[in-house]
Amino acid sequence: PAPPFYGRVDEGWTVVTRREPTEAEWDDLRFAWAAIFGVKSNAILLARDGGVLGIGAGQMSRVDS
Repeated sequence: PAPPFYGRVDEGWTVVTRREPTEAEWDDLRFAWAAIFGVKSNAILLARDGGVLGIGAGQMSRVDS
C-alpha cells in the first residue's frame, strides 16, 4: 500500500540542529520516511544515496521476546 500522506512528506518538518541538511540529505530523509512505512513498530532504517543500507524491525512484543 502507498504511504498515508499526500504532497511532500516533509511538510511541517522542522530542523532543530545548527546545520541545515543538504539537498542530498533531504532527499535521503524523504526516501527513508517513505520506505519505513512498511516496517512495523519501533523500526529503524538507514538510507543513503537513494538506497536502503539496513532495516531493523525493533522489538515486536515484549511478552514474546
